[in-house]
Amino acid sequence: MKKRKLKGFVLPTAYVIGVTFLFLGIMYVGSNVVENTLGDYKFVTGLFTENLTPVVNTEEPKVSKPFNSDKVEISKYFYDRDADDTNKESSIIYYENTYMQNTGVLYSSDEQFDVLATLPGTVTNIKDDNILGKVVYVEYNTKLTVVYYSLESTELKVGDQIDQDTVIGKSGSNKLENAKKYSLLIEVYKDGNLINPLDFYEMNVDELNN
Repeated sequence: MKKRKLKGFVLPTAYVIGVTFLFLGIMYVGSNVVENTLGDYKFVTGLFTENLTPVVNTEEPKVSKPFNSDKVEISKYFYDRDADDTNKESSIIYYENTYMQNTGVLYSSDEQFDVLATLPGTVTNIKDDNILGKVVYVEYNTKLTVVYYSLESTELKVGDQIDQDTVIGKSGSNKLENAKKYSLLIEVYKDGNLINPLDFYEMNVDELNN
């Protein structure tokens, strides 16, 4: 029996067809991989982007302390008649053979420091006191007034509208019992009554508006 030989063009044609099918197969598999990968990517992205809640600052606005120096210390506390004897003793001021109950908080420092507004408000009075030095009154609203004593100087004028943390003036001196060279005495009146400034700092602004 005679062996038949393939014609010359058959093998190249078969080779081209085989390569074509191989290429198409690679393209098909590759497209599925890409499609599945993209599908997974979209799914994972959705896990991170869905149901996100915007971050909102819920912290209530607070009263500021009247200074930002870490060198300032309390010399005398606010006198609280309900406090124990130790706390009462730390809130008694001795001046010219007289013991007096401290009506605010007396601060002192070896270094001069800026006295800052605890809240925004209106400057209602500025005066000089022979014992307590320069005094600035700031009214936050009709129910609340903060008084800053023992200032060496101030650039403010009566009627000025100031923001919270505005510089009221420079700490100065007074003739009270002070632990250090520079002083600040702060008093807080709420509804016409003196309150402890240390409690005042913990209040939120909304509470003071009521």
